[in-house]
Amino acid sequence: MRDSTNKRNSTRPRRSQSGQVQGSTGGFTLVELLVVISVLGVLAGIVVFSVGGISDRGQSSACAQDVRTLRTAEESQFAKSGTYLDGAGLVSAGFLSAASTLHTVTVSSGAYTISGTGTCASTTITDSFEGVPAAPAGGFHEYAAGTTLGAWTINSGSIDVVDYQFWANASVTGLSPQSTIDLHGSSPGSIQRDFTGLTVGTSYTLTFKYAHNQASGSVVRVRIGNLDTNVTAVNNAYSTQWLTATLHFTATAATQTLRFDGSGPSNFGGVTLDDVAIS
Repeated sequence: MRDSTNKRNSTRPRRSQSGQVQGSTGGFTLVELLVVISVLGVLAGIVVFSVGGISDRGQSSACAQDVRTLRTAEESQFAKSGTYLDGAGLVSAGFLSAASTLHTVTVSSGAYTISGTGTCASTTITDSFEGVPAAPAGGFHEYAAGTTLGAWTINSGSIDVVDYQFWANASVTGLSPQSTIDLHGSSPGSIQRDFTGLTVGTSYTLTFKYAHNQASGSVVRVRIGNLDTNVTAVNNAYSTQWLTATLHFTATAATQTLRFDGSGPSNFGGVTLDDVAIS
C-alpha cells in the first residue's frame, strides 16, 4: 500500500531556515516580458503595413477607374462633336453625371489632360495623340519636323498620324480613337511634349501602347527624367495585339520632357504609339 502521508508531504512547500516559503514564483522575468513586447510590436507592424497596402491599392483602383470614366466621356464627346471639353463641359453635355472630385480635366491645343487632385494628386495622364490634326478615315497623313501636333512637337525626321481604323486589327487592340502615330514617315522621326506638375525625386510610371508597322525589330528610344531606354517592337500592328510598355523614372524637375525617337530597318515601317500615360 502506498504511503499517502508521504505523497502529501512531498507536495508541501519547504521553508528555509529563515522561515520563508521556497518554490517557483510563477511570473515573467524582465527578459521574457521584453521578448513578448518585441514580438507584439513586429506583429502590429505587419498588420499596419498590410492594411495600409490594401488601402493604397483601393485608392489606386479608385483613381484608375475615375480616369477611365473621364477618358470614356472625352472619347464619346469627341466622337459626337470632334472636340474635347473640360470637366464642367462634359457634365453639361451629359457625358458625366457629376464633376470628378479626384481629377481635373483641361483642354488645350485640341488635346485634353487629366490631372490628379487630392488623394489622386500623384497621377497625371494624357490621352496623347487624340485631337491632333485628323488623318483620313482609315488612312494616314505625314508631318515634317517643326510641326506642332496638339501638345506634341516633331523634332526631326517625319511622322505619320494614323487613323486607328487603318490597322486591320483595330477592333481588338483597345486603342483610343481616333489617332495613333508612326515614328517613321518618309524618314525616322522624333516627337516630344512636356509634362508639368511633377514632384522632384518622386518615382513615376510611364506606359504606352506600341507595335511595329511592317518592319519587325523597329526601335523607339524613350527619354524622360532619369530614364533613357530603348523599346523594340516585334509585334505587328496589323495582325497582333498591341503591347503595353511599362517603364519607371524619377522626376528631376517639376516639368519633364518626354521624347520618343524612332529608328528601324526601313522607312515607312517604324514603331507606332498610342495611349501615353504617366502616373
